[in-house]
Amino acid sequence: MHKISWLLQLLKLALTFPLRRAVLIGSPEHGNLGDQAISIAERILLKTNNIRCAEIAGGLYRRFPQIVRFFVKKKDTVCINGGGFLGSLWKLEDDMVNDIVLKFNENRIVIFPQTLYFTNDADRQKFVKIYSTHKDLHLFLREKNSYELAKSILNGTECKIYLVPDMVLSLSTEDINPQRKNTVLLCLRTDKESVLNEDTKKAIDNFVVDLNADIKCITTNPPNRMILFSERENVVREILMEIKSSKLLIADRLHAMIFAYITGTPCYVLDNLSRKVSGVYEWIKDCGYIKYCDNSNFNETDFSLQPGTAKQFDKEFKKLVEVVKGGK
Repeated sequence: MHKISWLLQLLKLALTFPLRRAVLIGSPEHGNLGDQAISIAERILLKTNNIRCAEIAGGLYRRFPQIVRFFVKKKDTVCINGGGFLGSLWKLEDDMVNDIVLKFNENRIVIFPQTLYFTNDADRQKFVKIYSTHKDLHLFLREKNSYELAKSILNGTECKIYLVPDMVLSLSTEDINPQRKNTVLLCLRTDKESVLNEDTKKAIDNFVVDLNADIKCITTNPPNRMILFSERENVVREILMEIKSSKLLIADRLHAMIFAYITGTPCYVLDNLSRKVSGVYEWIKDCGYIKYCDNSNFNETDFSLQPGTAKQFDKEFKKLVEVVKGGK
């Protein structure tokens, strides 16, 4: 099925010819629902602001980069999908971004809100070398840790750097209205970004046992799942429905926290390796129903949250829209 999807993406890229358009490269087809929600939010933002867009999956670009480049015009703004993969942790996606920055040297490039994280100096030096080659590169970061790091290491280059929220914070869930159930959801990482130790896991287990509620483990990244562009809205809607129907979520996944925020669901959240969770939490920390917990002393947290209402972040994305449209 993905081959048919790729063909349709290439046909749209080849046949859509406004004076200026956005070509969004790197959209996911894997099962990470946070990444899928980012893509949904990006497309809504572009459509709402009357920006014509051709969208290319990351897998399609990696497999056929020459074909994609052939159909991209010099006046197109090349946009790169947002997420948490710039730097050392997720090399496949980071290598794709590096290739785009190097190969589309005559296009404006806009990298949608990202997290930047390095585990070694070699990756950091490579990043600076590649990003310093482009004359019209715009890098949006979704939390202050990444923003300050980018400003520091890209100082003296022509790369423009901006701080904006994660794209999923722009989504609305007003049309999703399930009944709240006596259910507590756990959404905890099992991959290399997890920093939870056994004591913290035990403290979480002890806490949920005392809640006298139905306990359910969920994931925002089901393994070995492929999600086509045509499926992603329904798939993301399903997990938003599940979270919004629960009374509490405990998570160390960034988009589990954001899903809780946009659905008004109480959530205790813990950090991950790249600290993107605590970084993005700064945008929503005053809402009253999302609480950041220290990984080392979870059992000392003051547990008293009630459902709430998310605020709108529309004005925070105005600069992103302006840059995609060609403004300074």
